[in-house]
Amino acid sequence: MQRIVAKTLVWLREQPHEAGTEFAVVEVPAPAATDPVEIDAGTASLWLRHKTAEVVASLPKKGRG
Repeated sequence: MQRIVAKTLVWLREQPHEAGTEFAVVEVPAPAATDPVEIDAGTASLWLRHKTAEVVASLPKKGRG
């Protein structure tokens, strides 16, 4: 699992997230996830391209459940 952190204020699902918020990049995000907030790879890619976020770590995949 890859993790990114917001460098600026970002909006996700009509909710603002301050700079420094950590996001987990997952295949199917759970809207209720908060620690960390989950986002899809497309959103992560967009934020990285626009330099509103940066990669903080790559972690081994774990099974859910």
